[in-house]
Amino acid sequence: NYSRKQDYVFKKVDLNNPDIIFFVYIFKNTCYLGIDIAGFELHKRQYRIFQHPNALRATIAYSLIRIAKADEKDMLIDPFTGSGTIPIEAALYFSNFPVNYFNKDKFLFLKFFKNKKFFDNIDKKIKKPKLKIYGYDAILGYIISAKKNAKIAGIDKNLKLSKCEIGWLDTKFKKNSLDKIMTYPPQESKNIDQKITEKIYNEFFYQADFILKKHGKIVLITKSLDLLKKYAEKYKFKLLDEREVYSGKQLLNVAILGR
Repeated sequence: NYSRKQDYVFKKVDLNNPDIIFFVYIFKNTCYLGIDIAGFELHKRQYRIFQHPNALRATIAYSLIRIAKADEKDMLIDPFTGSGTIPIEAALYFSNFPVNYFNKDKFLFLKFFKNKKFFDNIDKKIKKPKLKIYGYDAILGYIISAKKNAKIAGIDKNLKLSKCEIGWLDTKFKKNSLDKIMTYPPQESKNIDQKITEKIYNEFFYQADFILKKHGKIVLITKSLDLLKKYAEKYKFKLLDEREVYSGKQLLNVAILGR
């Protein structure tokens, strides 16, 4: 109970650099109040400096790895790797390497929580497994970008990236040697007509039929399932599951295929 004016303490809020950020969410008759402990968007990846024009969101790339039920013992490839998002996310996940490893000093909760060993306990969980992750692309410029992104992410030594056209994969791997193929193939657009896209899909499934293990899986994300189903059936791959995901306003289809 304050009776004197001088007892009141008024402070201005620094909207550009606040000490605490509150979130309020109201749904019907319920109000939820939360505190932002990060201070920045956790889904964003700092390594995504060198971009591909048709780049897949990192969070979606990560979800493909989980959908594929891939683990660190698997041999997996992305034959249309672009700027390397899928292989990089796989390497981060399998090695327990935090996606915000280089952002430790940016977390908002550090203004109040001064335990210097907090991140040390997380870093102790980082592993150095011998991963068999491969990323290929027909365009050398994209591979150079992917290598730079992998280095920025801190896991460039955990994967192998090189230039290779889809038609040469059978020279890179032995027959029935791969566990998983996860990729976002070129999509039909103003620069790529349907004939070229069909040729790519045909060659992709031809190669997959040769290099994939009998119980291996393909997790493929695409704007349309029409060509995928056509050429998957041609090479006797079955559609085991499918789901939809939005990348912004763009609806994409995720397909899980096997023999």
